[in-house]
Amino acid sequence: MAIALKQMLEVVVDRTSSFLKEEIDIEVKSSESIEDINLLKLRHLTTLVTIGGDIYVAFSFDEKLMDQIFVVYTEDVEIEPDERQEYLEETAGDVINIIIGNAAANFEGTDGAIQLSPPMMIPDVKRIVHRRGTQVVTCNLHTDHGDMSINCIASEALIGNK
Repeated sequence: MAIALKQMLEVVVDRTSSFLKEEIDIEVKSSESIEDINLLKLRHLTTLVTIGGDIYVAFSFDEKLMDQIFVVYTEDVEIEPDERQEYLEETAGDVINIIIGNAAANFEGTDGAIQLSPPMMIPDVKRIVHRRGTQVVTCNLHTDHGDMSINCIASEALIGNK
């Protein structure tokens, strides 16, 4: 079954923009999509999930934006200073799970039923080069609190001509 990777990215971007506005009170000011890139430039904190074991979705956050999401998301939780990084990563994982889970109903070719891996953090990596036979589509979102990138990655065999 072919997956429309560009359409999937659009759905995730739309759901991310809604989540940031409704849940965190951050408005996405602008965005730009980039198709078929060879080099993923990662930001301060990147979290990754797989969909069905075949499609990768990575959210990569600027430090300032992730800090603001963290402050709002954990406002009712008392966190010790030595636990901050762990909670920050948990927050990033929760955010990607919520967004992808809610967006899944609109993924073309999946009937809304997906298998989602637990989120993985990618620490201390600044860039990833993709291999031949893989398609990568990216959208950069810009807010007053910093930027983030959403990357969808899949094999060309899986996505067909879409």
